[in-house]
Amino acid sequence: YTGSGIEPGRDGQPELRITYGSGKNKVLLTEKTADNPAGDYELLGCFNNVNKGSSAIILIRGTGDTFRGVRAVKFRIAARGVNTRWGGVYGQ
Repeated sequence: YTGSGIEPGRDGQPELRITYGSGKNKVLLTEKTADNPAGDYELLGCFNNVNKGSSAIILIRGTGDTFRGVRAVKFRIAARGVNTRWGGVYGQ
């Protein structure tokens, strides 16, 4: 929780890892961007993504020939720890 919108996969935000398959066949997918036009998915947006404890939603669209369609994925926003809140100077 930061008081601002949480958007996994964006600069300074939590990491977004989208995979396909399982076990030794598991593949990490890549985001389609200007630098990576051959990516496997694109982020369409995040909703209900500000308050801690809320069930936020990220919309992801598959791109290319292998992955198609739109998927809504829920994620939970957790409270920040004391060290994060105080910039790591707690107890000094």
